[in-house]
Amino acid sequence: MTSIYTAGDDRRFTVVINLDISAAFDTLSHRVLLNRLRTEFGLSFTALQWICSYLSDRQHYVKLGSHSSGLLDCRSGVPQGSVLGPLLFAAYVSPV
Repeated sequence: MTSIYTAGDDRRFTVVINLDISAAFDTLSHRVLLNRLRTEFGLSFTALQWICSYLSDRQHYVKLGSHSSGLLDCRSGVPQGSVLGPLLFAAYVSPV
């Protein structure tokens, strides 16, 4: 970060590229994740069943003030704020 400020002070051309992956946890495919855990990480059938159970049968809704949407099934992503979320995301993007 210091070099960016120094370059600006010296009036040098500076390029900054930001990658926002804040919504990435919401978009990962359960099928792809489970397949990757099986093939690349060698998880057993029992462990895969446990993770599948953890990811499935979840619902969400949006609430704004006193208004809220109906419940919808979560068909992708991992639970936000979960301990396993970052680990499962790291496994999902491991080929990158």
